[in-house]
Parts: sequence; C-alpha cells; structure tokens
Amino acid sequence: MSAFTPGLKLHDRYLLDRRVGSGGMAEVWQAHDLVLGRPVAVKVLAGPMAADPALRAGALREARSAAQLTHPHITAVHDFGEVAFPDGHVEPYLVMELLTGESLADLMARGPVPWARAAAIGAQVASALAAAHARDVVHRDIKPGNIMITPTGAKVLDFGISAMTGLPDATGALIIGTPAYAAPERISRQAADPAADVYGLGLLLIEMVTGRRHHGIDSWEQFAAVHARPAAVPPLPGVPPAVAALIAAAVDPSPARRPRATDLAQALGGTSVPVATGTAATAVAPTPTLLAPTGGAISGAARVPSPPTRMQAAPRQPVPVRPPKRSRTPVLAVALVMAIIMISGVLMIMSALREDPAGVVAAPTPSKPRVTQAAKPSPSPEPQGPLEAVQLIADLTREIDKLRNTEVLTDDQLKVLQDGLGFISGRALIGRWNDVRKRAESLEKRVHNWAQDAEDDARETLEPVEDLLKEIGDFAKNRD
Repeated sequence: MSAFTPGLKLHDRYLLDRRVGSGGMAEVWQAHDLVLGRPVAVKVLAGPMAADPALRAGALREARSAAQLTHPHITAVHDFGEVAFPDGHVEPYLVMELLTGESLADLMARGPVPWARAAAIGAQVASALAAAHARDVVHRDIKPGNIMITPTGAKVLDFGISAMTGLPDATGALIIGTPAYAAPERISRQAADPAADVYGLGLLLIEMVTGRRHHGIDSWEQFAAVHARPAAVPPLPGVPPAVAALIAAAVDPSPARRPRATDLAQALGGTSVPVATGTAATAVAPTPTLLAPTGGAISGAARVPSPPTRMQAAPRQPVPVRPPKRSRTPVLAVALVMAIIMISGVLMIMSALREDPAGVVAAPTPSKPRVTQAAKPSPSPEPQGPLEAVQLIADLTREIDKLRNTEVLTDDQLKVLQDGLGFISGRALIGRWNDVRKRAESLEKRVHNWAQDAEDDARETLEPVEDLLKEIGDFAKNRD
C-alpha cells in the first residue's frame, strides 16, 4: 500500500480525494486538479516500481511514450511526478483522465456482444492502435480489462506500459502482457512489435462475438503448450465472411501474416484512421501486467533518463500511519501474480483495479488466474528457467501475505520481509541476480533465527518462507 492519503496535495496542484482502485503495483486515486479545476485520476506506483530507481526511471520513460498520443480512443497521460516522503522513500505517480463507464471485460461477462456493437468497439480499438503504431508506439497488453466503454466510445487504457517499436521492454528482462491474450512470439522476443497488438485485438473480437476466450490459458506455464497446437478460429456469428477471414488472419501464429491495425479499423468501421498527434491529452493507464522474464537484463534497461521533477508532500501533512497488521493490503512487492500474474511474471501484475461503486472506473487490471504452489524441488535443483523464479516469488508473496493474519511476527519483522520481497522482485525484474541472491540469503538467515526463537507452531508457519527464500537464493546463484 502506498503512503498516499486523502487530502494529500501533490506538487501544490493535485488534491487527493479517495482511493478508487488498487492492484499489484499501483493504486488509483480520484483527485482534483486545483489549477484547471477538473477531476483527474492519479495512479501511484508502489512496491518494486517505487523502491527501485531504475524502475522509476522506466516508469518515466513509459509515461513519456504514452504522452505522445492524442486520439479520441486513447487515454493520455496528463502529468508525471514523484513524492518524496519524510522517511526518505519515494513514490512516483501518473496523472490521467478520470473515466466513467465499464470495462470491456464487464460487458463481455454478460454474454456475447452483438456483431454490430462488437464491430464498432473493434473499429475504435483498431483505430487507436493504428494511430499509436504510426508513431512507433506499441501497447503490448491488449485485453478486455484494458478497454473502457465510455459514453463517448471505447478507450484503450494502459498505454503507460507502451514501448517504442523495436526497442527492448523498459522493464528490462520481462515481457509485458497477459497470457490469455499475448501473441505467441511475445514469450521469446524482447523487441516490441505492432503485430502483437493486432493479435490481441483479434482475440478480443473472437471473444466478443462467441462469448468464449479463444485460448484457455490461465498461466505462462500453459502458454507454450497451447500455442504449440493453436486452435482453429471458430465460426463467428453475424460476421461477414471477408471480415471473419481478416480476424482469423489477425490471430495467425506468424506475425508476418497478420493484417495491420489500420486494415482492421477500415474493415470494421469503413472509415479512415485518425492520426495521433504529439500533444498529450488525458489518460488513465492501469497497472501494467508484467510477464515472464526472458533472460538476463537487457543492455541499457536500467539507464536513467534525465531526472524527473521531485514533488514534495505538503510539509505540514504527516506521513501516513500504517494500518494495523490484519488490515494491511497484500504485499505489492510484485506485481507478480502474473496475472500474478501473468503468472506468474516476476511480478506480474496482480489483480485488476476494481471499478468504483459509483461508476468511476480507475484503470482496470487483469482477472487473476490460478497460481498453484510450486512443488519443492529436490536438493540443489538446476533452475528450470525464468518462469521458475516468477513462480517462486509468487509463492513467497502468498506466504508472506498469510503471515499478516497471524501473530507469528511483529510489525517490524513483517516490514523486513515486505521490503526484502520488494527488493528481490525489483532486482529480478531487471536481471540483477547477484543482488537477488544476497538479499534472499540474508532474509533466509533472519527468518531462521526468528523461527528458532518461536513456538513450535510458529516455526511450522515460518518454514515455507524460509524454504522459498533458499530456493530463490539457489536459483539466483545459478543464474548469476
């Protein structure tokens, strides 16, 4: 949980009103722009994104790429800043358009969407993607939760994790996306490609008209197996044959055989595609879903751009007091849950930001796939690959969350674990395995000592945490 509280003023301009959503690495607040007199959404990045300077720099890069886009169906970033709290920790935030409506995921949950409406939504999303691609910006996580249905039409969210075409992911060694909607090539490539966005849109169109996901994928472990034998596109009720053929081509396993977003926009809507201008409009970008790592850190991924303006919290406002242990928000450390999640993804972004009861929707996030407890490997196991690290961190996150509902550890001890998990997650995110190993080994020793001083029942409760820290340390040692 971030240290943001109602009444906090950011840079003497944005007055926080109430929190309207939270997810694995971020919270979304409704706020008021005191200069322009309008409501806005403020997304504060927490967990490893806030703790690691390299990741904060990455957040700024992503905000800059998103700010390039002004389009009727793209939410745009208004502002970016950082709050430095009296205790020394820093939390970056994005200021975006406050949207009303529902997500496409909510709409599709009620059943198949009539083709006329599905085509209109698809045309608007395709138009937004075509405009972004024309400026060499790729979304990387097209899914129902990142499309908002507003009174003025569909809005594509989450361009806050967009990437420049052909460049490595700013998050370093991770792929970004959601397993059920990611293109097959995303599991192995580091460069962003517009064809991956087209693939995601094709899946959305299929799901809208059939009422079913094309791929029954809940995790990255299932991803490779499912795409090894891709399913044929089912009949699409009400869709003209020529358009159905284009949708089928959009989900072709080969990126080279997929149509362009502009082709889909024109086929679905029959209109020209507006070009995104370079002036920032207003936008809300939901928490990015960080996927499975693809290897070591990418060269230059941690390079810090020109430093962002540091916004100071109003001096008379006290640092927010942490809530009691039993009410703490689950460890943000990782957006992990790739869809924890993405299953895993080191740090995959976790549960979607929820819709506000009053109808104010703040950056929805992915539905949470099932994550199973990793089986304990035999002694000194050889690492199975990056997904193993993702799963181990996801498992450790859950075990630490369980401890919050017990009296086994003190608040200070829990904070040590939470901070350590955030550090491990952030370093794993950029491939700093030596740092991961050192912190995991240090935490393992501390947990062992705590267990020695505890009662028998408490020792059993701490044992899974100690074991997972050892496994993470061993994995990092073999990756270093």
